Amino acid sequence: MNGNIKKIFESVESGMNAHHSAVKADYENYRKKIAMAKEDAAFYKDEEGELSRRKAALVDFYRQRIAAADQHFADTVKVAAAQLRKEMSENLCRPANPKLLDQLRTYAEFGLKMTRAELESYLELAGDNPLALKAVKAVAEQSGFSVTLPDDDFKKDLKTIEGMASVPSMWCDPEYLSEAMEVLPDRPYFRDDGSVSHFAGRPDSVYLLTRAGLHNSVAKELERISQKWGTRFVPEISELKPIEDPETGEIVSPEEQHAQAVAALVDGIDVESPFKRLEGGTDNSRGVLEHYI
Repeated sequence: MNGNIKKIFESVESGMNAHHSAVKADYENYRKKIAMAKEDAAFYKDEEGELSRRKAALVDFYRQRIAAADQHFADTVKVAAAQLRKEMSENLCRPANPKLLDQLRTYAEFGLKMTRAELESYLELAGDNPLALKAVKAVAEQSGFSVTLPDDDFKKDLKTIEGMASVPSMWCDPEYLSEAMEVLPDRPYFRDDGSVSHFAGRPDSVYLLTRAGLHNSVAKELERISQKWGTRFVPEISELKPIEDPETGEIVSPEEQHAQAVAALVDGIDVESPFKRLEGGTDNSRGVLEHYI
């Protein structure tokens, strides 16, 4: 993917840091204002009532400020997620090098075996193109090699990022637990899509510490995703070893895995070859790997 990826993730990271700084400052200011309100209320005959009125006003004021900070960060995340979705689509749809695919077809059609050196060269030619990498992997398995490709579950990554846009965030620095319990709204119950289904009950210290831990976990996950999207992945090569079939529990030998790989390349291919279109024939001999174009 292109250089925009780093900038997009940096915008989310800086947005998160700015959000935490702003909310922490609000808790700090709320603490100071409450201390001042207690001092001033002492001069009133109805000290408790005066303090209650001032505290309610402060809670309302800082709750709105924190809600605004939450929304600002949520908007930043939504913009970044939309940009990443576009980057993902463009990357996954990039065409592979036709010459590379033609060479891989030759291996598949004639049952040729790749050496490790050849495999490494083809992986280098494939670069970070998802389609080319999958094609190389398929042919490599015919030669008894197992190629570990990057996790291509980009949609799951996007869902994680989009989840950061849920509001209210209910974030607090552990230093300001008592202030957060007073200022933050009732506990939200989120749907799977991140929206709030309802609010119920005041947030206690256990809930807020749990939320703080969740935010820390998401921040670490964001770092992992950022590295995954922004760094070229180096495929890992290993020889096929006996494995256990998860469905039957039987041991599948390297030879059987090789046969399965060959069958997987041919079976189920329903793409009209260029020769069939030009000659009106039914020869599907060039159909191997045709589904990678």
